[in-house]
Amino acid sequence: MKNKEKRIISLLIIIIIIIIVLIAGIIVFLNKSQKEKAVEENEGKQAIGLETLNRTTDISIYLTVEECLKSYLTMTKIEEKEVLVSYLNEDFIAIKNINNENVLNVINKYKDYDLYRTMEMYEKYDVENRISIYYVKGKIDGNYVFFKVRLDGNNETFDIYPIDEERFDLEIKNQANNNNQKCISKKTYNFYRNAYLTNEDISKTYYIDYMKLLLTDPNQAYEMLNEDYKKAKCGNIESFKNYINSNKNTIQMIYNVETADSSEYNSFLEYDNYIQENSEYKMKSYSVNEYNNYYQYVCGNITGSNIIFNAKYPLDYEVYMDSYTVDLPEFIEKYNKESDSNKALMNLEKVKGALNTKDYAYIYNKLDETFKKNNFPTQQSFEEFINKNLFSINKFAYNSVEKNGNLYITSVLISDAKGKQAGFKSITFIVKLQEGTDFVMSFSFN
Repeated sequence: MKNKEKRIISLLIIIIIIIIVLIAGIIVFLNKSQKEKAVEENEGKQAIGLETLNRTTDISIYLTVEECLKSYLTMTKIEEKEVLVSYLNEDFIAIKNINNENVLNVINKYKDYDLYRTMEMYEKYDVENRISIYYVKGKIDGNYVFFKVRLDGNNETFDIYPIDEERFDLEIKNQANNNNQKCISKKTYNFYRNAYLTNEDISKTYYIDYMKLLLTDPNQAYEMLNEDYKKAKCGNIESFKNYINSNKNTIQMIYNVETADSSEYNSFLEYDNYIQENSEYKMKSYSVNEYNNYYQYVCGNITGSNIIFNAKYPLDYEVYMDSYTVDLPEFIEKYNKESDSNKALMNLEKVKGALNTKDYAYIYNKLDETFKKNNFPTQQSFEEFINKNLFSINKFAYNSVEKNGNLYITSVLISDAKGKQAGFKSITFIVKLQEGTDFVMSFSFN
């Protein structure tokens, strides 16, 4: 009996030991799993932190931030010390020991403040504190400049932290350092207003931006041309600058009218008279098309042609300065659906655009060879004839289109698009359609 009891006790002890071992194993396993999970989560957080911030895609936000920076640059230019200190980030002020007396000695100064342009903008949003952080790469005086701009959605305030390129690159790659943002206290001047834009406003923003580049930074304007268009239109920067010079008066008037500010005139009546007298230079039309990875803004102007902007990010775009040099897919699709007589008119619209932008080479190359040989043996002779007989900028009114074999005979009245010269020219164009969208033509004055 005693031996039996001893065996039972021994068995129970063995079972208890086994249970203890199993429990210990389970605890070790669970601890290991939790540690591994913690490591994975930490690595995941680090991976997220190392991701590049998103480029800003909302043009209203983009322009709101840019307006803050332009205000900062303006205050630097006119040396408004108190306003500048109000704009600057508190940490930046503390690190640099900035006050109203020394602020102009600490911050960077520039030559052409009015020519600042944002090149890239990256964003992050602190949901808990409603603070948006923007890392901005801009260009001024031919050099890149970098800023960290914060917008406080609760207080509707902003601050600016001037940074260098190294910190710009580091911070846009390390989002973890941007958490737990401090609110931006209300000061006398550091308030911002959100920009709310219609499609017309956005289209005009692109339109004005490029007109300004043509006048102030032709090298940058050249770089922004679509590559296919650039090859077909210019080929090199000198040819592009010649094009700008040929159209400089028109470009300058477009920019002046679109950016005119009533505060710059002695009275609102004087401002209004200026706008009315030069209304032909206003943007004539606009359209916005959304494609898979970009927006397209099409702006019509006094030349009768369209300027086309393809933008993946706000004001980061490629441009076609006219709608006749290169046939875009949208044009080809529409062209193929039209009747032959309408195709002839679409081609004459190209001629009008080229005529009004002084692109005589385009028109000369479209002249029928026999007609060209008999009337204009050189491009120079053609240019001299056009300059003597037509207006600086021409408006076409189509009277009739008649078919004669494979030719389309079109009667056109041409007048001064600027409205400065009275009368009109009556011209007959003869258009012959070629393969695809190509054509040749001849003309005669009636």
